[in-house]
Amino acid sequence: MHISAGMKFMLYKPPDESAIKSAYEDFKDRLRWRLIFDVKEANSNKDEESREEYDPDYEVPHTRKRAQKTYDYIECGLSAGDAYVAQYCGDIVPQIKARASNSGLVWLDTVRKYLHDNGLIVLATDKNLGSCVVTRTWFIEHTQLLLSDTTSYREISDAERQMILEKTHTEVGKAAAFASDVLRHDQLARFLRSKIPEDSRVESVVPGFYGIPKIHKFPVKMRPIVPCHSCAQGPAAKYVSKQLKALIESRPFVCKGTKQLAQRLSELVLDKASYSKYWLVTGDVVAFYPNIPLSYAIRLVTKMWQAHPAGGLNQSADQQHLFIMCMQLAMRRLITEFGGKTYEQIRGIAMGVACSPDIANLFGAWFEEHALLDGDGHWRDPRIVFYNRYIDDCFSIVRANSAADAVMILESAIHFEGCTIEWDASDLSVAFLDMSITIDPEGWVDWKPYRKARNHLERIPWASHHPNDVKKGTFLGEMSRLAVLCSRPSYYREALENLYDLYIARGYPGPLLRSWISHYRQTRWNSRFETPVARQENASVFVLKSSYNPVWEKFDAQGLGKVIVGTWEQELRDMHVLYSRIWGSTAAVAYEAVRTGTNTSQLMHQALLSQFGYGRVLNRAGRDSERAEVERLLVSGGSSPDPDPMDVDREEGEVQESTSQSGHYGDQGRRTPDDDRWGLRPQSPAPDPGPSSEESPGGGAQEAGQVALALLSNESHGCMVYTGRMSRGAPIEFLQVPDVLKLGYHRKRWIVSRKRGVNLGDRVNKWRKDDIKFADPDDVFRLADLGDDTQQ
Repeated sequence: MHISAGMKFMLYKPPDESAIKSAYEDFKDRLRWRLIFDVKEANSNKDEESREEYDPDYEVPHTRKRAQKTYDYIECGLSAGDAYVAQYCGDIVPQIKARASNSGLVWLDTVRKYLHDNGLIVLATDKNLGSCVVTRTWFIEHTQLLLSDTTSYREISDAERQMILEKTHTEVGKAAAFASDVLRHDQLARFLRSKIPEDSRVESVVPGFYGIPKIHKFPVKMRPIVPCHSCAQGPAAKYVSKQLKALIESRPFVCKGTKQLAQRLSELVLDKASYSKYWLVTGDVVAFYPNIPLSYAIRLVTKMWQAHPAGGLNQSADQQHLFIMCMQLAMRRLITEFGGKTYEQIRGIAMGVACSPDIANLFGAWFEEHALLDGDGHWRDPRIVFYNRYIDDCFSIVRANSAADAVMILESAIHFEGCTIEWDASDLSVAFLDMSITIDPEGWVDWKPYRKARNHLERIPWASHHPNDVKKGTFLGEMSRLAVLCSRPSYYREALENLYDLYIARGYPGPLLRSWISHYRQTRWNSRFETPVARQENASVFVLKSSYNPVWEKFDAQGLGKVIVGTWEQELRDMHVLYSRIWGSTAAVAYEAVRTGTNTSQLMHQALLSQFGYGRVLNRAGRDSERAEVERLLVSGGSSPDPDPMDVDREEGEVQESTSQSGHYGDQGRRTPDDDRWGLRPQSPAPDPGPSSEESPGGGAQEAGQVALALLSNESHGCMVYTGRMSRGAPIEFLQVPDVLKLGYHRKRWIVSRKRGVNLGDRVNKWRKDDIKFADPDDVFRLADLGDDTQQ
């Protein structure tokens, strides 16, 4: 039962409440940093073009410095979240622990011993047909057979390997320096050099070469795999791929997958008046990547990119120069290793780098568009009524008198430089991608799901330790996929019955599957061709980041959000009352000054004290004709007063009690000690109101009046709101704190993002790497003693 459980089987992980606590601590730290940057962005006066460019695709993982605690009312909300998490861990987690257990379906020690004792390794297969078990000797022999092709690979010495790596590092450094010094894009510069070790004595990653079996073909061969995600030129390849994505989207014959193909076929109606027969034609570009002439492809794709509005056409010469630098860097001098030896790919476009599929697609698209379309975008040959290509697999519908004629029409029309395309035609049905495509007598194109040979339909078993919501989501995802793969409702119903049987065989409860199918069948069918709508910015999310663990089973992230946001809203309401009282006092002082001619600053001081339990309350009533003079004095009031000469000690207790109840906030909006709340001193809003910013010193009644007018007219300063404090021997300080409601924090969804845990496939892949890491290809005969080399 061990290997047959499937490589997606999730290994057991005991419930651990520290997963929730650490995720929430990480969230609090990220929120504090996010608040700093959101406030800076909201209050920035810089226009969009002058702001530092940021792209999440160029984010480089780094160690984050822990943020200081932020504004007091924000911390109150986070403390409420702490209480929510603590209550969940105390009340719910013990219940989860009591019923958690290992399914016992897979025992790693037993699997490892069996594979080792019999000289076996487990591999993924081409076309995602599941896993397969082969002997270690067979794997090494067939991988070495791929590398023995001297037209595609050459073995290099350790000295040449070091020379290539050093040259690659130099070229990466030049590209990064250009991005930083010329384009002023520091983030991109950091991204481009992110795979080069900081310690020059450490060698950068050289990708390991291996192959996966093509079990759907006979005899079984291997598809070469070179994972270049961590090599030095990997970031440059990702940059090129990102630049080319818009070109791929605009190509009429490039197909991204079965959904796009189904959408295009659903809009196709065949006219049977002209010819008696339509033929379904498929084509396979033989060894596409190795046969593409590299230099020609780079020139061709660069030319297409430079002419495209979303590419180089609207970019500067410097930006185009960086693109070409990265293209050359990504495509040339790719080295790989296997069995202790190093090889360089010497033919075709580089395998395994991020931009290779894009370059291959655009290379083919250039020839297809020139061959099939005229200058007005119409078919050159009206006998070709449909054509699409998915990387190296082609599909077309052709009007012809025979299969040979249909093949000849496409052979004469489409040629890729340096490549060979093998065509085949049928008037009944063809298999393309995951679809079986036919043409009905009425001229409609039909399709239904197609199962490739030797596909053993590996799925997550019910006994796997995936969360139940993940199992449900996987099943619903298959329902959506099958809806796309079916052209008729009757085909969809049949496919759902097959899906039900498949998951029953994987141990899923029948009534649960029936309820999922009954509830979601129609909605999945109706939305099968819909494009997901991007969420609005104000509907974005707050994320608790963690990994799969049973303790998350009943955790309500939305409930946590309601507690935190509710606390923020209450604190803001309390502060709003305080703002109103401060404004009322200041306006009263201005009116009293107009009426009596008294020193404005001293009256402001005295009136503000009156609002908090000391002094007399001034009458704010006045005639409308005096309001203009009141506003003038608010803006042009007297200078900051000397320390108040009144006997404050006699009334200190009364003042302290009142201010404490009023909810005063001090530096950065934090609550201040009772002995620090006197006087009237304004504060200008700081450009960076983060946890480390400091107060602006001094000020006068003129600035206080400006603040008061802003409050009266309900003016806002970016995302900030006004508050204040009273401090002994000093004026009232008007402070600003960010309003999370203005930042849209109350509209965000709260979710838990869980990374996948370790599954059986992760373990067997690690064992495979360990088994072949130091294997010597010249010592295959010694390895043959470990098992039968004919066993597959």
